[in-house]
Parts: sequence; structure tokens; C-alpha cells
Amino acid sequence: MDMNCERRSVTDLACLIHSLRLDQNNLTGKIPEGISNLRLLKQIWLGGSNRFTSPLPKGLSLLTNLEILTIWGSAFEENLPPEWAVWVNLTYLNLHGTKLIGNLPSEWGPSFTKLQRLHLYSNYLTGQIPDSWKGMTSLREFRLRDNRLSGPIPSWFSELAKSEPWVDFSCNYLTGPRPQVFNDSTWKGNCFDSNTRGHDEDCNDGHTCAAGPPKLNDKSKSLSAAKIAGIVVAVAVVCIIVVGFFVFWSRRHNLEGRRRRRVTSGKGAEDWVVPQGVKRFTYRDLVKATKSFDKSCEIGEGGFGKVYVGNLEDGKRVAIKRAGELSHQGTKEFHNEITVLSRLRHRYLVRLEGFCDDKDEQILIYEYMMNGNLHTQLFEKKAVFLNWYRRLEIALAVAQGLDYLHSFADPPVIHRDVKPSNILLDENMTAKVADFGISKVNPDMDTHISTRPAGTAGYLDPEYFLRRQLTTASDVYGYGVVLLELITGQLSIDHKRLEEYNLVGWVKPRIVRKGIHAIIDPRMGTNYPAEVYAEVTEIAMDCTAFERGDRPTMQAVASKLEQLLSGLIPPPEHYVHTPLQSVPSSEGKESSIKSGVSGEALSDVKVELGDTSIAPR
Repeated sequence: MDMNCERRSVTDLACLIHSLRLDQNNLTGKIPEGISNLRLLKQIWLGGSNRFTSPLPKGLSLLTNLEILTIWGSAFEENLPPEWAVWVNLTYLNLHGTKLIGNLPSEWGPSFTKLQRLHLYSNYLTGQIPDSWKGMTSLREFRLRDNRLSGPIPSWFSELAKSEPWVDFSCNYLTGPRPQVFNDSTWKGNCFDSNTRGHDEDCNDGHTCAAGPPKLNDKSKSLSAAKIAGIVVAVAVVCIIVVGFFVFWSRRHNLEGRRRRRVTSGKGAEDWVVPQGVKRFTYRDLVKATKSFDKSCEIGEGGFGKVYVGNLEDGKRVAIKRAGELSHQGTKEFHNEITVLSRLRHRYLVRLEGFCDDKDEQILIYEYMMNGNLHTQLFEKKAVFLNWYRRLEIALAVAQGLDYLHSFADPPVIHRDVKPSNILLDENMTAKVADFGISKVNPDMDTHISTRPAGTAGYLDPEYFLRRQLTTASDVYGYGVVLLELITGQLSIDHKRLEEYNLVGWVKPRIVRKGIHAIIDPRMGTNYPAEVYAEVTEIAMDCTAFERGDRPTMQAVASKLEQLLSGLIPPPEHYVHTPLQSVPSSEGKESSIKSGVSGEALSDVKVELGDTSIAPR
């Protein structure tokens, strides 16, 4: 506790605020210095539609508890403060598009050991990447594209690559040998040696790379006020004379530069830039991977179309989702979906690997999830048993994945269909959220509200029927139902459960009258931490509150579950399981696969087990 707060009244707001969220509010002007009085602040969210100006508050360095700072989209035109190195607990820093200048502070490296996400792209930062930044060992997103960084890539990048972070240093003036780590798009538009795969062009603000980087001086330091004034006057006079010619030349030059970067796809399709981090596959690539989309490779079918398992030329196994005729959207919409999906990178979200858009096809390629979906694992007869610890791990992973969509995605994303068949399990039984895309992107950024219908009976926010609006709180409700299914082993809706078809209605009276043992999945036996499961059930009931205002955020849920799980020891059988096979579930409609528990169509994906198939009976 801050000493100043210890001496103050407990009603002093400055000592009670831990998170300041004012993003997407169209605020302007300077950030007040008084923000430094909120000494216990851990999170500051000031990005989005706000347009703040210089200077950055000096007192920010007094907020030693800070974990998150986002102020993107403003105009500060100043150097990155070295004194921010006091933020030893910082995990997320986003200052992209704020007109920052100067060098990257070397002081940050040894201090930012917990930093996971660093977004400094689209600024005017210069100089080299500090060697001291090798101390940032927790980085998962390292994005500094569209700056004026120079010099060679530090050797420690090879160590960084082992954790497979999302790295983007495209469009700078980096020199030396082209790095062999990460993919080509990471380094596009730099000035690497010609003997390492040639020069790139059209980086940053339209300059073309020469044999070496141009001399980029920090003009804020090297030019006096008198010189700047003289330059301004001279430029004004010249502009009056040549403005017509300049506008014509500038437009022509920019158009040619953009044309070289664009990729045109399909007849009549508008120009579009393939996003960083995804690969464009040809139709021939996927025909080869799936044996011409042979039925033997088909592993699922849903509203989007058929899903195939395929082996790429490099031996990598992927899930290939091919749009059916009724699912085809416009080329622009399909490209928009790819752009959005490419930005959603989190260890608990199913990763988009690439796409195919030639020959009038619309195909998405995802990472392959070996152990099926959660619905299969909970309710199919031949599924792998989920012990009490594994269920808590899955609950935490899903909570963190949804929290990322709600709190960190840009723009925020409402999943709109949280259910077990949209939660997939990899070879290590790690849960990942699937079936999110452009149709779920929040269309009303300021309100976090979507009016488009979606969802599945049993998981759908009851307030939707009153307000016809889905919000992030709607995802929280669906998550709460999934959490109850993990606890009870019961289906969200089961007409064989005569006392109460709906799971939420079934749990409430039973736990009040008889306690946690009356609702727990009997397959877990009695060797489980009853007190912990009672608390988890309480979280689930809070999530499924009728009023959305009474539900917690996914961030609060994830934090509580992480705290509960941290003190537990896994049972011995936790490390033994038999892999299944699955792929991301198909969007939209339910498939015709029937559950071995209820006999009703509930799952989106057919799951193959060796030579047998868990399929409709």
C-alpha cells in the first residue's frame, strides 16, 4: 500500500481506483498531471477515439504499480521517457500512432521483464534496437513497424524467436544481413544487405531504401527555433508557387507506391493488402493437402461449409474450412474477416494460419486441434475423462481467451456464441476459443453492443429477448453456462432432466439446499477440492445473473480463477490422456451430429478416433 494512502481516509477515491478506463470517449487536450495522484493505479486505458496532445504527464513514472498503459492514436511528438523503467510489473504498453520521436530507451530492457505486449508502431522512432532489450523475456507481441529504426538486428532475436511471439518490424531502415528468424513479412520494407535476398522498397512514409539507411537526425534536438522558423517561412513561399504541381506529383507517387504493395484477388475484387502473420495458399496447395478434398479427409460440416484435415508441403497438419455455396460472402467482406482474424493472436484462441481466395474459393486455414472440442470431451461416451484439475485449467484458459477478445482486441470483439463445441483442445489438452470472426466484431465501439442475432439455446443471454442487444456481458453469460457444464457434467438444456430442463435453473435450488456435492459431476468421485469448486460455482452463478449489470467482467473472472488454481496440486492422473482428433468448429448452423448423452443435435464437428468415428447414430 502506498504510504500516502495509508494516511488517508479509506473513502479517498485516489486510494481506491485501480483501473482507469476512458478509451473510446473522444477526449481531447492534455492528460492532466493529477493522474499521478492515483498511486494505486494498475491499468490506464486512454486509446481509441481520444486525441490527446503533448506533453505526456511527468508524474506517470510515480505510478509504480502500473501493469497496463494504452494511449494510442494521440499526438505527443516527444521522446519515450526512460523513467518509465520503474514499471517493473508492466505487461502491456500500447502507444502506436502517437507521433513519438527519438530513440528506444535502453533503460526499459532490464525492467520490463514481465512485458508481454509492446505496440509502438506507426511513430517516428529512430536509432537502433537496444541490446538491453533482451531482458524483455516475456514478449508475446513485439510490434514496431512503420518507424525509422536503423542498424542491424540484435543477435538475441534468435532467442526471442523460440517463444514464437508476434513480431513486426516492417517498414523501417534496418540494415545488415536479413534475419533468418520469423517470416518475410516481419522484415518487409527495410534496407538489408543486397546479398541477403535483396533490397525492399516502399517502406514507412514512401521512401525507397538505398544501399544504407538515410541519416535520420532527431530534429527536435538539432535545429534551433530560429532555423525552424526560417524553414517554415521558406517552405510557405515555395508552396504557394508549386502547390499545384506538388499535389499532382504526391498523389501519383503515393498511388504507385500503394499499387506495388497491394495484392489483387479475384475478378472485380478491390485492392487489398495481405495482413502480416497469415499465408495466402493457392487452390492447388489445398487440393494437394486434402487429396482433392476427398471425403476421407472430411472431418466436419456446419453452417460455414465442410471442414477438412490436410497436410501441407512442410508436413504441418491444418484444419481447412471451405465455404459452401450458401456461405460465400463478398470478396471485400472475406478480406475484412481475414484482416480481423489476423490481429487476434492469443495463446487461448485458435490461430488462423492462412487463407485461399483464388478460383472463386473462400477457404480459411486454422491450426489443427488434436483433442476435439469440449462438448465431445464432456458428453460423448468415448471421450477422454476430464479430471477436476483439468476442468479448472480449461475454465481459466477460456476466461483468458474471452478477456483478450473483450479487453485487448482492437477493435473489441463480442464472440456471441460461447459454448463447449466452440472450445477446442490441442495435443496437450490446452483449451482454445474458436469460431470468432468479422461477424462478431463490435460494430458500435463506444457501447460494446451488437444488435445482430446470434447464439445457441441454453447459452444465450436472457436479456437479449428484452433488449435485442448482445454485449460482452452476453459472452459472460454463455461462459457461465459452460462453467456449470464443466462442474456438473450436465447439458445446458436436457429434456430428460425432468425437474428442470435448463441447467442454470437446475443448479440454483440444488446447491442452496444440498451444497456442492449435489451438483458435482459424479464421474469426478469425491477426490476434488470441494471448497474451490463451491467458489467456482459461485462465479458461474454470478456470470449467469439475469441482469447483465450484475455479471462480472471476463477479466475479473480470469483473475479469480487464476488465484484459485495457483494453490492447487494436480492429481497424478492429470498427466495421462488419450488424444482425439478435431478441428475448429464450423460457424453458424448446428451440424447433424448427435450427443451420446441426450440424443439431440448439439455438436458442430464430427470427431474421428482411429478407425472409428463418433458420428450420428
